Amino acid sequence: MRSHFPKLFLALFLFFQLTACTQKAANITKRYLEENASPPPYYLSEDEVATRVPQEVYPFLNSIVKEGVFEGAESGKIAYKLYQQDQAKATLLVLHGWTESSHQFSEFIYYLLKDGYNVFTYDHRSHGKSQRFGIHPDQTHIEKFDDYVVDLKIFIEKIAQPNLKTSKLFLYAHSMGALIATRYMETYPHPFHAAILSTPMTEMANGPYPAWFVETIINVGVFLGKARDWCPGQGPFVYDYNPEWRSTSSLARHNFNYDQKKLDPDLRSWGASFNWYYEGYQAARKAIDPSSAKNITIPVLIFQSGGDNVLGYKSADSLAQSLPKSDVIFVPKGRHLLYMETDSILKPYLKEVLGFYQRNL
Repeated sequence: MRSHFPKLFLALFLFFQLTACTQKAANITKRYLEENASPPPYYLSEDEVATRVPQEVYPFLNSIVKEGVFEGAESGKIAYKLYQQDQAKATLLVLHGWTESSHQFSEFIYYLLKDGYNVFTYDHRSHGKSQRFGIHPDQTHIEKFDDYVVDLKIFIEKIAQPNLKTSKLFLYAHSMGALIATRYMETYPHPFHAAILSTPMTEMANGPYPAWFVETIINVGVFLGKARDWCPGQGPFVYDYNPEWRSTSSLARHNFNYDQKKLDPDLRSWGASFNWYYEGYQAARKAIDPSSAKNITIPVLIFQSGGDNVLGYKSADSLAQSLPKSDVIFVPKGRHLLYMETDSILKPYLKEVLGFYQRNL
């Protein structure tokens, strides 16, 4: 999930904090992300991203990718990518967040591949190269949150499992992708051996607005038949963007990825409809319900950010408390997009991510 501009936050306060208001604080043990770490030899520093990603990362990814489209829920056309190489240790399914795409994860996917993993990924509906369902090409709209979940189920059954060349399948899911993955694992039998939920979308920061106010906006908008309309403060892609509102501490990584959005219309998923917020809010409440979360029995690592300017994290504590096998790492200075953070955060973050999968091989 991405934060974009001040007006966007007026509407981004539309769900998930409401859930937090009804949850008791979870008594869980967290450990803190170390301040720094030695990077692997293939790591790209912030000042190298703008040159080396186009020169090295994109050509490498393009040389091994298999792209296609599958039919998801309600016959939606969902674009996917499979990155496979010989003698991989395991396969990782990467799920992006709201207003993002698989393309935005190119640098992170490059690291996973260089560490010896195969990577599967796809663009959620109304994102990236997948079919758009809103009233505008840039709008993120869904009829039901379960459509996201069914898309994931179909991808695993029709694409991932038939193409799997390794004995183990791991999950890495960020923000909205983490909420989708959580609801999928709570609802269906799944093939994952371990999962990372990075800044999961289980609670929105409420800012100065009371919970009852934002809940009323959601419900009234949907009740009045505006489910497909833009939420207040939402709209098409914004070219004149204030970088101070970015969701990563790394200005270099932010600028590079934002420039990619300007160049490619497929990457401009942006403001959301009333129904996107309404359905997302309902899905988050289900996800942190202990009766649902207990169904996820694999090892799960949850990352939380102290400087997250998109989400709160207290509801993720409730989720972690309900999971039979969970660990929580708190990143005090991190913002929402940990996978493209500043070097001092991304290096230890990457070390923890790779270490978690290595321990579960």
